[in-house]
Amino acid sequence: MKYIFFDSSSIISLTQTNMLFLLEKLKSKEIKFCISKAVYDEIILPGQENYQFGWSSEQIAACIESGLIEVLELEEKEQKDYDLVDEQVNSIFSTKFGPIQILQKGELETIILLKRFKEKKLFSIDELITREIIDDPRKLKDIVERRYKTQLFLDEKKLKQFVDYVSDIKVVRSVDLVAYSFGKNLFAKYSKKSEHLLKSLLYALKDSGCAVLHEEIDKYAAEPH
Repeated sequence: MKYIFFDSSSIISLTQTNMLFLLEKLKSKEIKFCISKAVYDEIILPGQENYQFGWSSEQIAACIESGLIEVLELEEKEQKDYDLVDEQVNSIFSTKFGPIQILQKGELETIILLKRFKEKKLFSIDELITREIIDDPRKLKDIVERRYKTQLFLDEKKLKQFVDYVSDIKVVRSVDLVAYSFGKNLFAKYSKKSEHLLKSLLYALKDSGCAVLHEEIDKYAAEPH
C-alpha cells in the first residue's frame, strides 16, 4: 500500500485547476489518499463561512464523502509526538527576537500521521517553506533570511533530530502528480500528448500557488512521456 497525504496547498492547487478528477483515476487497491483533520479544517471550514472558498471546499468535501480521500485524526499516543515535533521544528530557526514558526498544525499533524505507516508514503506539498524544511532545511535558512531580512540562528541539534525523524518521508508536489498522470495518458481525452499540453497543465498549477520554477517545468516537458 502507498499512502499519499495532501496538505492544504497541494489539494487546493488541484481543485482550482480542475484536476481533482485525477485522484479517482489514480486510486487503486495499492494507493490511498489522505488528509489530516487539521488540513480538513483548513480547507473545508472556511468554505462554509466564505463564498470565495465555497466551491473548492464543496469539491473536496465530495471526495471525502465518497471515500476517495480519507480524513485521519491523531490518536492519543501520537499527540505526544506532535508536541515534541512542534517544539523541535519550530525552534530550529530563530532571530534575536525568538524562534520562528515554520510548520503549522496541518503540516505537523500530517507528518505525525505519516509516521504511523510502515509502507511507502508521500507528502504532497506545494508550499515552498514546508517542503524545504523536510527536503533541504539548510537551503531554507537562506530563503527565510531573505524573507525576514534578518540573520537567523540555527539549532544544529534540533535540526538533526527533525531531519532524522522525517528521513523516510518523500515529498512531492501537485506538479509531480500531474506530470506522472500525464505520463499515464490520463489527459488523453483533452488532446494528444504534447509538450504544450503538459506545460499548460503545470503552469496552471504554478499560477494556483504551486512553488515550481520555470526551469523545472521546462525539464518536465523535456522528459519522455
